[in-house]
Amino acid sequence: MKARFKPTVLFIICLIAISSCSRKKNTFLSRNVHAVTAEYNALYNGYIALEQGRTSLNASYEDDYWEVLPIERMQIDEDVILPGQSKNENFTRAEEKAAKAIQKHSINIESKEYNPQMDEAIYFWGKHGISISVLYLR
Repeated sequence: MKARFKPTVLFIICLIAISSCSRKKNTFLSRNVHAVTAEYNALYNGYIALEQGRTSLNASYEDDYWEVLPIERMQIDEDVILPGQSKNENFTRAEEKAAKAIQKHSINIESKEYNPQMDEAIYFWGKHGISISVLYLR
């Protein structure tokens, strides 16, 4: 005879499993689940998008050896870029992934951060902002 679960029992088990990984709890399980999820989902995809954006920018730039080579490869354009717009979709995606990691996986209780991956996410968000504004979009 097969043992069958009733739908209510299955629903209760799923509800307990989902609520055990809350961002409002500072437990060993919730810290590690959010750290692993932030690292291997949002931040990993953000790093890949940032590297693809840099690769496409480096591939599109050609050195003119008849002129003096610049120290920094900056593409000066007269186009106005509004907030929310980007020349490269990969940079926008990288910024969204960093923001998503911070918003969805931060365990900030009483002004203290308990997720160890949030340092990496904030560093990545700043690194993305600096590399876009200083190096590529001047």
